[in-house]
Amino acid sequence: MVAPLYAPGLATRYIHAGTPSPAPSQILDTPQFKAILAAGNSTSGTREGQSYRLNQAPRPIEANMNAAPDNIGRGSESARYYSQAGRRHHKSNAFTLVELLVVIGIIAILIGILMPALIGVRKSAMTAQCASNLRQIGMAVKLFLEENHQTFPYHPNGGVWTDPQGNMLLANDGRAYWGVIYLPYLLKNNAEYERLVAESSNAHEGLAWARSLWQCPASKVTDVDPGYSENNVVSLSATYGWNDLLSGRRTARYKNWSEQIVCHDAWEHLLEGNSGGDWLMAYSVVGAPPPSIVLQKQSGNLLQYMGMPYAQIMRYEYYRHKHNSNVLWLDGHVSLIAESNGTDIDPHWYAGTVDVLVR
Repeated sequence: MVAPLYAPGLATRYIHAGTPSPAPSQILDTPQFKAILAAGNSTSGTREGQSYRLNQAPRPIEANMNAAPDNIGRGSESARYYSQAGRRHHKSNAFTLVELLVVIGIIAILIGILMPALIGVRKSAMTAQCASNLRQIGMAVKLFLEENHQTFPYHPNGGVWTDPQGNMLLANDGRAYWGVIYLPYLLKNNAEYERLVAESSNAHEGLAWARSLWQCPASKVTDVDPGYSENNVVSLSATYGWNDLLSGRRTARYKNWSEQIVCHDAWEHLLEGNSGGDWLMAYSVVGAPPPSIVLQKQSGNLLQYMGMPYAQIMRYEYYRHKHNSNVLWLDGHVSLIAESNGTDIDPHWYAGTVDVLVR
């Protein structure tokens, strides 16, 4: 029986049972073994009753070096593959010019889609702020009426709050804005005004805050007549027009307070309805002894300003909320009136129903 015995990396040796195993040096020194190594072929031989068989000639040293793990990167196919793959992976992490332009284009499209929506939200916020201002003005008007037998005062025709020294103008000053009449009633028991006065050395900050309620955030400019407005000073601007058909009259003459206009967005500070009209309806006042009112129908509204160089911006001021005007009614509620030529506006919304003649 032959048992296998392995020579390290060289040959397989079969030894007959019971035969003593020769020393390795004895095998390697035999002429047969040297001849096999020189020929490089698989063969077999015998020596002293022992059988030998070589599997194959040993691989050259160069082949062993090519198979060595530390040879990667020395020109082998696998080294070139991994090197090229690494370069490809490195390139994939960078933006090309085309990719960058595509990203910029997508961002530009998104901005184009979102910008109108953002502008719309901003305008809606202005409309809401304006409506809030008018409601607070309505509260001040209500307090005034409660202290003055439900009778409206006569209103000045200017748009100025203060004199050159910074003092508040009186209501009987023709340059004054009608807001000076109701401003004190807005300040009574007003926590915000009292806080501002307490935190400052004078009342100017508190008064500036109070005046801001007469300043619509969507307004750009109002009456430009010299000496009748202060558009150049933001804290002193005045952007709402008062319905002058209320002046000097008692609230009892108005049957439906929810359909009686008090004031609204306007270019003009005092809405008198003269010279073709300076309000939303297509009627103008043609004159009558008080307390009667005579209205004449016109072809359109705001005819007083037609032909003026500022006619376009003037009309915007009346419909500054996306072609709508914010209106304060006598019962205190605020609503929008859509832009039109004024022929759809009921003249009784301005004049009431008592002692009114409409032609």
